[in-house]
Amino acid sequence: MKVTKQIKEQLRFGKRYLETIELDVLSGISVKEQKELKSILLKLWTTISKKEK
Repeated sequence: MKVTKQIKEQLRFGKRYLETIELDVLSGISVKEQKELKSILLKLWTTISKKEK
């Protein structure tokens, strides 16, 4: 159950982050934001992949 809670928390954080980026898309996003987004998505993918195995 701990992994499920962790996934939900990360997905919630990722969703909020993506919504924030959507607001900034027209003005562009910084390299730092791009790296943070990649890191978040990689963590989500890794966590979900481990859960599926």
